[in-house]
Amino acid sequence: MKQNIQKGINSHFHLCNGLLWYKQNQLYVPKGRLRDVLLKECHDGPLAGHRGTKCTITFLKKSYYWPNLKDNVEEYVKTCLICQQNQTLNKKQARLLRSLLISKGRWESVSMDFMVSLPPSRGFDAIMVVVDRFNKMTHFIPTKESVTAQKTGRLFFTHMFKHHGLPKDIVSDQDPKFTSKFWRALWKRMGSELKMSTSF
Repeated sequence: MKQNIQKGINSHFHLCNGLLWYKQNQLYVPKGRLRDVLLKECHDGPLAGHRGTKCTITFLKKSYYWPNLKDNVEEYVKTCLICQQNQTLNKKQARLLRSLLISKGRWESVSMDFMVSLPPSRGFDAIMVVVDRFNKMTHFIPTKESVTAQKTGRLFFTHMFKHHGLPKDIVSDQDPKFTSKFWRALWKRMGSELKMSTSF
């Protein structure tokens, strides 16, 4: 790189007092331990106070340059234990919980969930559980943990519809199998309502 600079090939860098500078005022930091030291000093040093990713990047860029500086800072802040312990959750505030209406008849309202990470048996490693909310009758349908929304719909029709018809509503958790566009569109067309329970 130094030879290219001396020949004037790389216009972004210049040499001054044996140091390599990027553009006008950023000192080039080579690969190695020095980058780690700077990250530590500019993020968790006594004067830095565990500033966030953006502030750390801005502070470093004032005086230093190296390729992928932004990515290195993001990774460093993500793995900072103190930042992880002190960060505030930016989730939307949950709405008030509402009780589910009591079912008035058999198989009008069902709840569905998956039991996963089971020891493999005959090629299956999960169970789809469908419970009638009126009388608690339950169907256990063997499946795989990797089952898609389409296959879940097929399992329901194969094992449930032929015995009990379509329920008026289905209660499930926020599993992607139950929140996918396919799943919602399928039950909308069939005239059943999907009701999501809260996690945990």
